[in-house]
Amino acid sequence: MGVPKREIAPIQIASVLLLLAISVLTLVGCLGEEEEKGGEKEEKGGSETTSVRGETTATGEETTTAKLAARNVALTASRDTGVVGNANITDTPGGVEVAVSVEGLLTEPGTQHVAHIHEGGTCADDRADNGAPVLYPLDPLITQQDGTASSTTSIEGVTLEQLTSGAPKYVNVHAEPTGEGVPPGIACADLAGTGGETTTSAGDVAWVDDEPPEGALLGGNEEWTWVEVVPTPFSGTKAHQSNVSEGYHQHEFTGASAPLSVNRGDRLFAYVYLDPANEPEEVMLQWNDGTGWDHRAYWGADKIVDVGEEGTESRRYMGPLPPAGEWVRLEVEASEVGLEDREVNGMAFTLYGGRATWDVAGKAGYAAAPTESEPEGAISQDAVPAPLVPDSTGEQPEMAPTESVPAESATEQP
Repeated sequence: MGVPKREIAPIQIASVLLLLAISVLTLVGCLGEEEEKGGEKEEKGGSETTSVRGETTATGEETTTAKLAARNVALTASRDTGVVGNANITDTPGGVEVAVSVEGLLTEPGTQHVAHIHEGGTCADDRADNGAPVLYPLDPLITQQDGTASSTTSIEGVTLEQLTSGAPKYVNVHAEPTGEGVPPGIACADLAGTGGETTTSAGDVAWVDDEPPEGALLGGNEEWTWVEVVPTPFSGTKAHQSNVSEGYHQHEFTGASAPLSVNRGDRLFAYVYLDPANEPEEVMLQWNDGTGWDHRAYWGADKIVDVGEEGTESRRYMGPLPPAGEWVRLEVEASEVGLEDREVNGMAFTLYGGRATWDVAGKAGYAAAPTESEPEGAISQDAVPAPLVPDSTGEQPEMAPTESVPAESATEQP
């Protein structure tokens, strides 16, 4: 018997619906598979991208990029050239990269200035025409229209630690070639030890590290604030941090009962970390030798103009601002700020605007030999205080009290 005609229509409808259902399930399955493949492709692509950035790979594992060591040193003028700048040395996987930049060149645009890293002496030796042998030649710097010049050199098979330890070394930028040997240096920076200890392998003397010197009286127009993170201290466990502020602000100390003895040929140093989100316009270091605060060095714009006299030991320009977001070693020759053969009992950490964190400060190792020999039978300047220089009337100036401070409350700001 055949199926009754009234039952055929429902069966056909049911068959059609079943076929439609199977088609839909098949289509969804294909789409899901394609989406999964697409997701795999996306994850693979993301892995290649994010692993380069050092974030998170497709497997969920976090990748990190090793932080390469770097050191920035200030190039100071040699032979009254007025040329200053910076040398930034960074570890690379196969060696180091040395980036040198200077400003204040008076040579014609296009003039080539050779540069070297020397070993076996200091900038003071070079300035006394007793330069050390060349350890590594650097790419020449070419004078630009605005009197600036820069170069970047890759040196294979050496590390930053090796360049900043062992025998004394310095970076030297030379004058334009004359065709007769290597021209004299016009801007120079000593490469001191890597720091991080009270006395480094290079002989650095850490005067301020984790706390001010013994007996120091704290002052300034901002509080002393100590931090252990953000940024991580360069040396020890703590660093002191400036406030975020506009205009002239500083914290300082005076009257240290354990003063810093500064000899002829010494170099003073301090480590600074400029806040990249709040960069100051000017960074200044100031020292007090018991007679006053007229011993200053600054980097960046000349904004703090109501202290000292520009171009003298009371306000010496050292170069552009150091790079932000990394620890940078600032160095100043004691002779540049009138502190040779003196004892320093105070120091001020000054900014114009912005914020900075400060760490270990003191005097650098490998002090240069005196520029002139002591006369036979003379008393060492280390044995007795340096005499005060008479003024134009021939009278001895009065000694300022050691507890005098450089804050804005004083007649003279540091």
